[in-house]
Amino acid sequence: MLARYVPPRHDKLTFDEAAQAFSGALAAVLGETPSTETLALCLGKTALETGRWGASGGLWNFNFGNVKCSATYPGNYCCILLNEVLNGRVVWFDPTGELTANPSKGGKLMGPPMAVPDGHPQTRMRAFATADEGALAYVRFVAGGRYAAAWELLLKGDANGYVHALKMAGYFTADEATYARTTLSLQREFIAKLAGRPAPIIPVPPVETVREWLTMQDLTALDAAFVERARDILDENRTAALAPGALDEPTTDDSAESEPPGSIA
Repeated sequence: MLARYVPPRHDKLTFDEAAQAFSGALAAVLGETPSTETLALCLGKTALETGRWGASGGLWNFNFGNVKCSATYPGNYCCILLNEVLNGRVVWFDPTGELTANPSKGGKLMGPPMAVPDGHPQTRMRAFATADEGALAYVRFVAGGRYAAAWELLLKGDANGYVHALKMAGYFTADEATYARTTLSLQREFIAKLAGRPAPIIPVPPVETVREWLTMQDLTALDAAFVERARDILDENRTAALAPGALDEPTTDDSAESEPPGSIA
């Protein structure tokens, strides 16, 4: 492992804290303030995947996208209890090894325990020290090569299109209609909140259920040269965006605006 192990930490953010982190991350990558629709869509998707940013226990070490840590990842990682769908069945993993079933239902460790660190490879998740760091890593990940089509739809605020593009890229295994419906509802809730209007709180599925929907993502699946090139571009954008006064007068282009879109689960 190149990454450094850090203890797992259950984080929790309020809506305002999440909005601030993702507004800054999107601005750093785009070089301008994101549209309300784009920010709300980004918030909706991460709220779905983390149990509303940790309110129901789904946010660990500010890893908003539940991105795995590969053996070549140079950052930090932690190991957590989780479940995945492998070969059509739900499999549970503890940092010390694979389990026979959900531990809350009596699942036991299969075989001798592994030492932590390094922990079982399926349980190694990227770890970030702050919400800003985790949000920027998440936005950079979505902007990467495999999800380029989805990224363009995110920037248009098109929730249904964004969910469909993610499905086509293999991001999740759940029924697309269910995923899109939840996402759209969350996006609409957050559009209202960002405008200071009251909005009903949309329930999200249990974190364990959402994890079963997702294909855990690993950047090693992407072409290394493309990733390196994309990172260089994004870092240049971030440097320019964070320069003093860079965001004081955000550029707007009414022709690029789209209708407030749908949901993201």
